[in-house]
Amino acid sequence: MATSPKKAPTVRDPDDVYQRENRQIVKGLSADITAAQTAIDSNSSSVATLNTQVTGLLAGKVLLNIQSIITTGSTTYNQTPGTTSAWLRMAGGGGGGGGAAGAATGSAAGAGGGSGVYFEKLIVGSSPLVGGSAQCGSGGSAGNTAGSNGGNGGSTTCVINGTTYTATGGGGGGGDPNTGPGVFGVALSTGPVGGSSSGDVVTYWFGEPSLINGGVFWYSGSGGSTPLGAGGFTVTGSTTGNAGNTGGGGGSGAAATTVGKAGGVGGNGLIVIWEFK
Repeated sequence: MATSPKKAPTVRDPDDVYQRENRQIVKGLSADITAAQTAIDSNSSSVATLNTQVTGLLAGKVLLNIQSIITTGSTTYNQTPGTTSAWLRMAGGGGGGGGAAGAATGSAAGAGGGSGVYFEKLIVGSSPLVGGSAQCGSGGSAGNTAGSNGGNGGSTTCVINGTTYTATGGGGGGGDPNTGPGVFGVALSTGPVGGSSSGDVVTYWFGEPSLINGGVFWYSGSGGSTPLGAGGFTVTGSTTGNAGNTGGGGGSGAAATTVGKAGGVGGNGLIVIWEFK
């Protein structure tokens, strides 16, 4: 009796498998990025809404001065004589970017540090305004060349009319210890450290996660940004992370192959005070 020839086994092209896995990773990351962008749009909308409200509430007021404080050590906010109202804008120190370790094979990339908390408070009055102590939070330390996490940013504080206002620092980005070739994965960022004061706007932006696909591609995460300071931009190859800018920007993560690289330091906090009479 004749028998049918056996069907040859299907051989999966390794390149096809790699591309299919890449598409699955990118699809999952696209959903995460979309959710993050929605949160960013919401934060930006809140800031824009408050700025419109500020214009209305300060109608009839005269702008006297705009003071900026960048000192990370203890200092004093000395109000301009005649000031009765103020628009206080602050950012905590940005988180440091995650480091990336080197290895004989494989690649690594750290996540970006989160932004410091962005804080706004409108203080409207008719009596003379009284300043007080002030201090900007330091940016978080960079993750090291062994792939450690970035450090957390410090809190920014300012006293006005006897009330202390606080914008906390951003969380450090996750480091990548470089576990070898063929590894798919990400390093993640964390949120702000501790609680901030109640304000008209209190928000923050996470640092971006890194993306690692073995030796095919690897990108570090950018640092989170605030309206006062941008985060460090993403890197690839074998590159030290970019520092965050003053105003609470998070440092970007590092990217590495055979030689470990440090992440970017977080940007220091910032205080900006618009003074009116």
